[in-house]
Amino acid sequence: MSEALNKYKTFCENVTREGIEQFDQMFEANALFRDPFNHVRGVNAIKHIFTHMMDNFPRTKFTIIDHAQSDHYHYLRWDFQPDANKALVIDGMTQIHLGETQLIDEHIDYWDSASRLFAEVKPTKAPTRWLLNRLCADKSAQIHSEQLSQ
Repeated sequence: MSEALNKYKTFCENVTREGIEQFDQMFEANALFRDPFNHVRGVNAIKHIFTHMMDNFPRTKFTIIDHAQSDHYHYLRWDFQPDANKALVIDGMTQIHLGETQLIDEHIDYWDSASRLFAEVKPTKAPTRWLLNRLCADKSAQIHSEQLSQ
């Protein structure tokens, strides 16, 4: 595993503003970043996303659950708590590609923003749960059907 990826895993498990400033040592200058809310290119744009997250969620916590590697990609499975003092936990996965310099040149997050976030916050809770109920094949068969009830 590259030094940049090790630094990034350490950063994720200990999110700090100082760590964001070290992204130049982890990401290529023109790296791609995508998650359910952002699709940007460039280390400065990536820094802005994480700074925005810290501004809005200063007690953010990531826990790396697992790591896998293929020939070209690394995968980090994680739990994300926007506020380490609250119960909301969002599970997800990040696909990371390392460029020729062994710095991160692609970072793509996969997580369910509808049922894991929008269905839990007041302004979007009711319409999101309504939509999830409408799209659900069989509510009674769902493992977490109580999350879909209004």
